[in-house]
Amino acid sequence: MRWLPPALLHVLAMGASAGVGAQPSPEPLRNEGGIPREAMKEPAPRLRDRFFDPQDGQLDLSSFLENPRGFLPIPIVVTEPAVGYGGGAAGMFLRPRKEAGDEGWARPDIAGIGAFATENGTKGAFAGDASRWMDGRLRTLIGAATGQVNLDFYGLGPGLPSLDQKVRYSLQFAAAVAQVNWQLAPKSPWAIGMRYVFADVDPKLREEPQPSGLADSARVKISAPTAILEYDTRDNVFTPTRGVYAERPGWPRARPWGRPMISSDSSRS
Repeated sequence: MRWLPPALLHVLAMGASAGVGAQPSPEPLRNEGGIPREAMKEPAPRLRDRFFDPQDGQLDLSSFLENPRGFLPIPIVVTEPAVGYGGGAAGMFLRPRKEAGDEGWARPDIAGIGAFATENGTKGAFAGDASRWMDGRLRTLIGAATGQVNLDFYGLGPGLPSLDQKVRYSLQFAAAVAQVNWQLAPKSPWAIGMRYVFADVDPKLREEPQPSGLADSARVKISAPTAILEYDTRDNVFTPTRGVYAERPGWPRARPWGRPMISSDSSRS
């Protein structure tokens, strides 16, 4: 047996190692038509298609809400002559309950905050949250608002001159609501709960000097608990296409919850 030269053995070893390391790259997966699967993915929607209907070209947020980004800005435009032109902004934060499947997307947790103001000094701010707990059976709602509305009143008496005489006054307000609902059974449309509403409205004159014979203030406070019976078969809470929503409020009979507690006081200048 003849021995191969050492130099030839070295060349053959290098060629074998190169052949093992240089494996052919796998081709991309293709469908039956020979088109790579990566090319079969749907293209990302254009920015315009997210906010406008592709068929009629009208403003439509359905596509945007189907793929929520967690935040939806809402402009506020005020054109009421009694308070003047104004505006504001609100933000709605959507938190889909992904563990609930389609139900979690149709009925997500929602939070919001906003503020507004007008040219005559009217202003306000508000915030709220609606969430679901314990597989969606426990629902909570809280909200609060505060602000001031500036208005003018005409017609203090039967005489014609009084019809053109205005009384400037303000309504300073604060309000809050809290609600808890419990679904009677899983997937049941029936729920029972309690709601509490509080409102404090403080009207004040803005006249200097103030007209004689008019109350300088007439503050009103409302504190009202309410029992609730609810029936809800809607397919979603935003734009339902089928289903019914009905609510029956009622007052518990036991005092001091027997009726809404309303207090007022007034003082004259």
